[in-house]
This record gives sequence, structure tokens and C-alpha cells, in this order.
Amino acid sequence: MKEIIIFGMGPPGLFLARELGNKSILHCIGRNDDIGMSSKYGNKYIAATAEEVGSIVRSIIKEAETKPIGLIASGKYLSIILEEVPEIINSLDMLGVDFELVKLLNKKDSAYKMLEKSNIKTPKSVLLRDICIEQPNKFPLIAKWAKTHLHHDDSWKTKIINDKTELCEFIQATDIEEFGDYILIQEYINGQNVEEWGYGAYFENGREVAGIVFEQKRQFPEGICCYATEVMNSKAEHISEELRTFLFNINYTGFIQFDILVDDIGNFYVLDVNPRPWGSAKILKKNFTNIGNYLVGKEARAEKMERAERPARFIRIFSDLYYIGRKFLGTRRSGIVREAINDYSGGIRIIDEFDKKDLGPVYGALKKGVSQLREL
Repeated sequence: MKEIIIFGMGPPGLFLARELGNKSILHCIGRNDDIGMSSKYGNKYIAATAEEVGSIVRSIIKEAETKPIGLIASGKYLSIILEEVPEIINSLDMLGVDFELVKLLNKKDSAYKMLEKSNIKTPKSVLLRDICIEQPNKFPLIAKWAKTHLHHDDSWKTKIINDKTELCEFIQATDIEEFGDYILIQEYINGQNVEEWGYGAYFENGREVAGIVFEQKRQFPEGICCYATEVMNSKAEHISEELRTFLFNINYTGFIQFDILVDDIGNFYVLDVNPRPWGSAKILKKNFTNIGNYLVGKEARAEKMERAERPARFIRIFSDLYYIGRKFLGTRRSGIVREAINDYSGGIRIIDEFDKKDLGPVYGALKKGVSQLREL
């Protein structure tokens, strides 16, 4: 059996571990609080620093009979490997991933330049370090991480900045010397008819093996999708075709996901590019049921679920119930509950945490979910 190392055991890493656990000798590197660390699949290793990651990988390679496959399923571990222990890349079989390309796509400002060359729209943006030179006069703005900083504050992913006073307060509260090249300030694109979508896929040598377009309907916490539904219309096909062409032209290999804003006439802006498995990656299973066999080389093409004409619905159930409950209690609008019931009915439901063959993470999610619901 092939040996595989998964870096990061959050929801994307857990998804991969469950797909690969019975098909490989699996090693899972994560943080103590990663949900996937309670999975029954794989040997577990806790690593928070580059030194720990490097040491674990070297010890696995020393004992392995063949070169292990490496799969990076976390933004933080991707940054650790790219910036501090890049030698890991050559010591593992990374399944053809071009990490010079990944490095460019992993940083928003360089990813935006690549997209704009292909006539794909992105929000107007400036690094925090340059904000004094290019002072914005149009608000609101949004602050977000241009790339993952190894020691950045996990308590926020995006922040809305409504006026110059809030911008000054944000600048004063941030260490510009350390984070000036890591935080992006960009125009905030909003409107009644704007929806947040995603395109996620696995590519090989510039060709889509499997992909899916979905609306990220609810997020909790902010920026983390807890409910998404597949979009199957001409607008979705147009967007995916544009992004497939972009990835074909750069000869991309690996997992990738784009966060997209779409208006009612089909214009779209790419907000983020994640050149790795993403938080709601399990939704891809609808169009890639044999992902484990494909990654270990046992099958050569992607297989879809039965009744693939029905839309997939991704649910991170406890976070979603918390979001629905909090919104209902805040507004007392019964329509919120009716809409949620409708969202949960029909289609192909893909529940992120649940797997009857691997209940450890389910109990962990349940414990955390009950704690959240008690806060309502």
C-alpha cells in the first residue's frame, strides 16, 4: 500500500483521511484541536512549528518503503512548507503539484495579477503597507489576509471597515512592520442581487478531473461556509468555463477553490483562490465519488454519484443550526426557519462531519455544537 501524509486535519484533511484511510498507510499531521485528529483513520502527529513538521516528515520517510505521497489540506501548513521547510516538497511525491505556481496563487495580490491577465475580474486592492500611499476615499472596505501568516490572529478572517475613522483604528491596532505585507485592504462589493459562490475542483495538467459550482449561502463564523448548495445553470457553466480556461492556460495540477461574487446578470469577481482542498471540499464528492482510488492511482477517471442531476447540498450541521438559531432569535422572522427547512429538503445532502464508519469526529462536532447552541 502507498504511504500518504496529510498536512492539516481540519475539515478538508478529515475528508481526505476518510477517503484514503482504507486505501493507504496514512499519516495525519495536525494541531491538537483539529477535528480530524479524533478520526480512526491514520497515525496522528501533532505539529505546530516548522521544526516539528520537518522532524515528523523525516521520521516517516526513514521508515517508509517507498516515497510517501504528500497532500496539503491547510492554509497554515501550506505556508509553513512554502516558507520555512520547502525541502519537504522534493522529499515527497506531491502528485505533480507545481509549488512555484501554488506560491503565486496562495498570495492574493499575485493571484489577482494572474487572473486579471486572463480578463477575470478581481476587487480593487492594496496591501496594508501601502495604504498611506494609496489612501482610499470610497467606503466600506474589507480587510483580509493576503496570505496565511504563520502567527496571525485566528479570531478573524475578514473585517468590514465602514469609514476613515475605522480604517485609522484598524491601522493603529495592527503591527504594520510584521503584517503590512500580509493584510489586504480592498473594495467591498455588495448589493441586493450579489451572491457568494464557489468553484472547487481537482485538476491534472490543466484539465478538470472533477469540479463543482456552489452558492455559499450561509457562513459561520464569517468567511467559513456552513451551508452551500450546488448551482446548475448557464451562469454557473459560464463561470466554471472561464476558470477552467484560466487553469488550463497555467497547466494547473491539484485541488483548487475560488471564492466568487456573482451579480444577477452573470458578472463575477474572484475574491480568493485556495490552491489546496478547501473547507467545504466534501461537496466535490458528488462529482468525484472515487477520489481516494484516483489519488492512489487505482482509477483513472472521476465517477459521479447516482442521480447526479440533483444538486448537492453541503451542510456543516452544528455551525449551520447555530447560525439559523441566532438569526431567528435576532429577527423573530419565521421565514428564516421555513427557508432553512426548504434548504435541508431535496437534493443530495452531504453532511460535513458525519460518517457512520468514523464517529470520533462526529462526537467532537456534537460536543462543540451543543456548546454553541447553549449560547443562543
